[in-house]
Amino acid sequence: MDRAKNESVLTSNMKIVEVILELNKDKKLSKMDKLRLHLLKGYILTGWIMTENFYVFSYRDAIYDLRKEGMNIEGKTIIRNGIQHQEWWLACYEYEWVLERTSNIF
Repeated sequence: MDRAKNESVLTSNMKIVEVILELNKDKKLSKMDKLRLHLLKGYILTGWIMTENFYVFSYRDAIYDLRKEGMNIEGKTIIRNGIQHQEWWLACYEYEWVLERTSNIF
């Protein structure tokens, strides 16, 4: 895992986050904008995170729409304790890095 590369990409993406927040400072962010910011900040999205934190219940539609808007999102199917779920992250980050970063906040 190249931590320096991921941190460099994060620094660049945080500038985009700041622009999005500045453009929407007098408005409430849409659910899609909140998902976009979450991914840009270098975190993983799961169905649980989308439901609990962003009240998005159609995960695949949300990911489809973000991809359609130009976000390069990777996905991985995970099976834990016999239960299958999906994880998504921005392709500009390494999976191990975003997994570590996300587990530090949840």
